[in-house]
Amino acid sequence: MSSGHCASATEALEAADSIKIDFVHHVSYELRSPLTNIIGFANLLGDPAFGTLTHKQDEYLGYITASTNALLALINNILDLATIDAGAMTLNLGDVDIRDSMEAAAEGVQDRLIKNRISLDIRAPANIGSFVADERRLRQILFNLAVQRSRFLAGGRDRDARRRAATRCRLFQGD
Repeated sequence: MSSGHCASATEALEAADSIKIDFVHHVSYELRSPLTNIIGFANLLGDPAFGTLTHKQDEYLGYITASTNALLALINNILDLATIDAGAMTLNLGDVDIRDSMEAAAEGVQDRLIKNRISLDIRAPANIGSFVADERRLRQILFNLAVQRSRFLAGGRDRDARRRAATRCRLFQGD
């Protein structure tokens, strides 16, 4: 193989990576923007300041909220994987203390929990250990889970579950 052929193949691969990165950014915007609008309007509909919903409307709003949150998480996961694959994002792998990550995520949602009078219990042994992961991404995942659960409880979408929980949000259970 000639060196000119290798150079053109390298240039083609670099161009393909650039196209892939541009595609990821474009798709990210095109998918997230309308979904963010839907989530925002759903949150407005659920706000008691805009009027009381019937039981059926509240139920449907719960389905919309759950579906849009699931779709957003799926889109974010796909885009993160595509971004990693395109070389635009790299994972910072290292030993991650599981308990420390849980506590950091819990600390990040404290203001929301206090505002909604929800308490968070971390039920995991202090010496649960560690594993290899990207610590920042892991904390982001745990934070997102905690935010979504606190929104669910605070929004009263599942009133029976809220009563049973008695405003106690038990995330990250190790039992």
